[in-house]
Amino acid sequence: MTNKELAHQIAEILTLKGYVDKDNNIVKGASLTFLSTALASELNRILALSPVEDKNICKQDDEPSLTPILNNTIQIPIKLVAGAVLPLYATEGSSGFDIAANLTGGTLTYSELSKTFNKQNYIDYIEYEFTSDITILPNRVVPIPTGLFVAIPKNYELQIRPRSGISSKQGLTIINTPGTIDSDYRGEIIILLHNTDVIPRTIVDGMKIAQGVLLPIAIANFVQVDEISYTVRGPGGFGHTGITINKD
Repeated sequence: MTNKELAHQIAEILTLKGYVDKDNNIVKGASLTFLSTALASELNRILALSPVEDKNICKQDDEPSLTPILNNTIQIPIKLVAGAVLPLYATEGSSGFDIAANLTGGTLTYSELSKTFNKQNYIDYIEYEFTSDITILPNRVVPIPTGLFVAIPKNYELQIRPRSGISSKQGLTIINTPGTIDSDYRGEIIILLHNTDVIPRTIVDGMKIAQGVLLPIAIANFVQVDEISYTVRGPGGFGHTGITINKD
């Protein structure tokens, strides 16, 4: 089976199952997540029956391939400084991997971090020993080192998100959530932890402070036009559909 035949067969299946219309447009109610799951399922089923002739379909290079869809694993080069903890997926079904605070040492010091962050009046610059804990005062933000340096592949991004545990139990979130680690960034991953609680919160070395989610991206090719396409919704936004769902 060639790539073209594979694509044609997948399109026919998705149309028959009602995921897309005859013009290959996603039907109303079919989310991208749902469609991606359906696509991966059909790919695995078809390839098991009829292997693809074009071996380049699974070749990892600068162009997107089907490899991440089929095996769901991508190698990420990572450098750890002294005391840093390797990110870890807590369960088999976890979408995000845990990121821990590294307060025992590293290439960055708080005096260096202050040059970047102390101009913002909501971010605290705190002098501390690398062996100590860090206390975040109420409604303040503190940059927390992780000791992690990663090389994200081209056409991917690493999103840094809050963890539900410390968010719900301690009011700790990330001020710029979701943070983005671009594929060409080579600096240390620094977590801007925000204490939304009314009492101080303490960060200890090795504490899980964030989670990372690796995602594919598409590069936008902007084309200037006189008018954009019409939709029934139009410019409606900012809660124009109401704040409750009708249960009737």
